[in-house]
Parts: sequence; structure tokens; C-alpha cells
Amino acid sequence: MKKDIKHKILVYGVNPVAELVNSGATNITRIYMQDSSDKPILQQIRSYAQKHSIGVNSVSNKYIKNLVGDVAHQGVVALLRSFEYVEFNKWVESLDMSTNPAVLLLDEVQDPHNVGAMIRSAAAFGLSGVILPSHRQSPVTNAVFKSSAGTVMHIPVIKIGNVNQMLKKLKEMGFWIVGIHQDGHTKISEQKFDSPTVLIVGNEGYGIRQKTLEMCDFTVQIPMSSEIESLNAAVSTGIACYEWSRQQ
Repeated sequence: MKKDIKHKILVYGVNPVAELVNSGATNITRIYMQDSSDKPILQQIRSYAQKHSIGVNSVSNKYIKNLVGDVAHQGVVALLRSFEYVEFNKWVESLDMSTNPAVLLLDEVQDPHNVGAMIRSAAAFGLSGVILPSHRQSPVTNAVFKSSAGTVMHIPVIKIGNVNQMLKKLKEMGFWIVGIHQDGHTKISEQKFDSPTVLIVGNEGYGIRQKTLEMCDFTVQIPMSSEIESLNAAVSTGIACYEWSRQQ
């Protein structure tokens, strides 16, 4: 594998790559396709690439496997220069506060497959963005693209340095901060989501950090059977995003 490929993002799989090219992404540098692939959607991807002067290489299955490893690549890989995060201040300026927007904050979620699934839920239920801290948090990676099924290209993803400073800013703008926590004070179905909202989901093991919890206006829990101790972080996120959407 060439050295320049090792330090770029590789998006693999038919749906993620199709979503990527259909989003009008400008950071695609090359697409690799298995030379024996004849699926119609792959031909659509090839046509889009040609239209936008993106190079397409027909390669062997072995070549693709060397690029992305032993994953379900489905015969297609797109090479990106980098993932384009949205700058926080620009994202803030784009918000229409009269629509009661919601944003998802991931507080040190480290499994990229969970991150991708969370981004997918946020996009599916109409949230206005997903915020990722720059420390102890999985960034947008190849696996995040795959598990989000390409929806990472359809919702602003914002990377920030200081979580508490960012939350203070959003509070000043009128956002309420709601933490999803197994010991939350209110059942999520009883929480009113009638104002701009930050939904916070914490680490897979230890949950939301104490400093972040102290910034929350409310903490909510998802009721479960007494036989089950907790839900997967991505599942909790999907439920929380659905409940917010249901109340809009």
C-alpha cells in the first residue's frame, strides 16, 4: 500500500460510498472498484466519478483487501483527503433557534462502530448536528463511515476542544443540557423537549464524565427490565433521538 493512502480516510461498502458521492463531497481523491463488479449501483458511482473528474481504478479483490483489511467492502472503496468537520462557530451561526434544534454530544465514546450508529440515529431523527470532543473520543474514521451507512455526510459533525466551554456557550444561546444516564432523575418519556436541546451520551463503560454531568440541566433514564443492567450506548442514543423527534 502506498504511504499516502495510509494517512487518508478510506470509505468502503456500496451504501457508504454511494451516499458519499451523492452528497457532492469535494474531498474524494480516488475510487477503487473490484474489476469484476457489475452491480448497477457501482456503475452509478462510476458515472458520478467520471462526471466530477474523480479517478476510478479497477483493481482486484486482493488489492482492495490490502487497502481496508478483512471487512465487507462489497467491491468498492473511496479515498478521501480527510474528513471535513464543521467549525463550531459556523455551525452556531447556521442554526435557526426558532425551530428548537437539538444536537448530540458524545462524551468520550470510543468505539467507532457506536459512533457511526449514533451519527446515523441523529441524522435519521432530524438533529442539527453531532459534537465530538477532540480528546479520548473516536474521531470520524473508516469504521465510523461504514457503521453510519454514509449518513455522516448528511449531518454536521463538529469537533471541539473544551466540552464545558462549549456547553456554557450553548446554554447562553438558550439550549437546555440533557444527559442520558442510567440513574437519571426523570424517565425520558416524561422529559419535555420543547426548547433547544443538547443530548449527551457518555462512554461505553463509565458513562458521562462527572464534570459534564455537572453541566446538565436534566438527567434522564431509559426504563428497562430489572433483569437488564444497561443498554448499549448506540441503542440508548437511538431511543433518545427518537423521543426528541416524537415530541417535535
